[in-house]
Amino acid sequence: MKKKLFIIGNGFDLAHDLPTRYNDFKKWILKQIDPKRETLFVTAEQDYFWNDFQIPQTYTSSDGEEIFRDNDIQIFFISLINQLVNGSDWTDFESKLGDIADLSIDCEDMLDKDGDIDHFKNQYYLQDLNDSLIKAIPILKNTLFPNWVRSIMETEEYSNLSALKQTIMNDSNNFFLTFNYTEVLEEVYGISPSKICHIHGSIEEDRFLYGHGEKVFPEDVPEFYIGLEHALLTLQNEFKKPVSKQLSVLQSFLQNVNTASEIKEIYFIGISAIKTDIDEYPGVDDPYFEKIFELMPNVDIYVDEHERDSELNIKKKLKKRGARKADQLQFINTDTDTIAN
Repeated sequence: MKKKLFIIGNGFDLAHDLPTRYNDFKKWILKQIDPKRETLFVTAEQDYFWNDFQIPQTYTSSDGEEIFRDNDIQIFFISLINQLVNGSDWTDFESKLGDIADLSIDCEDMLDKDGDIDHFKNQYYLQDLNDSLIKAIPILKNTLFPNWVRSIMETEEYSNLSALKQTIMNDSNNFFLTFNYTEVLEEVYGISPSKICHIHGSIEEDRFLYGHGEKVFPEDVPEFYIGLEHALLTLQNEFKKPVSKQLSVLQSFLQNVNTASEIKEIYFIGISAIKTDIDEYPGVDDPYFEKIFELMPNVDIYVDEHERDSELNIKKKLKKRGARKADQLQFINTDTDTIAN
């Protein structure tokens, strides 16, 4: 019996009216800073409220512990992504995390009594700023984004979820590779967790992988500090998505369910990564597609009809990643499970 592999992306959650857009993430951060501030948010380009960086600083709690104020972390993060990201989707966000080290953040110079730069004090000051930002990295990476993802479960939209995709309802015994952290497949469509690979983690696993695909650079402590270069490079390295490691997870999933040789059809639903121009943006997640088509190069390919406008880019990318039938792909209405004309 031939099997199918469904590859699920954020567009799937959006089709179920979940607030999982990049802009929803930004709105959530703004709301954490100031509930009233969120009402001023219009577009990613217009939320200009914190363009000047404020490096998070620790303070000593009543218990004697050095901690950061939540607002300091949130304000720095929103300032960071405002400076980096011009677009309004996750592809832009993740790719631009690989440009953090290129940011230029002006730091105040320490002056002596004559008004000249005190280079000795300046080095201590810059070292303190760099150390403070490096200490904040675990919170920047492992608190804000995961807390936002968890909050989606508490939304009205999540409580009102219902199954919409007939294509999945008709094929619930097949296999699913999802880039989403939510549990829509399990909770709404009744898919067995054993048939699902959450390649970047999930709310259930309490694991959330995200980031860029650029190379990692050495983080040697400098002898002489120049601005925040050292801390920003460390931050950029920390936001590297571990795709190479996850490739083995993907391969194990396909081998454990013993389906790689049996899968004859692949369905892409809500995957924006397949429609980006491969010449301009190779894509941090492209190695997953290479691995899939390495294992099953001759599968028939079906793509949700919502991506039809990107047909040329999709065919070009999938062909480049090893899909031998990319030119023969068909678009499908996944709501009705019918081939789109």
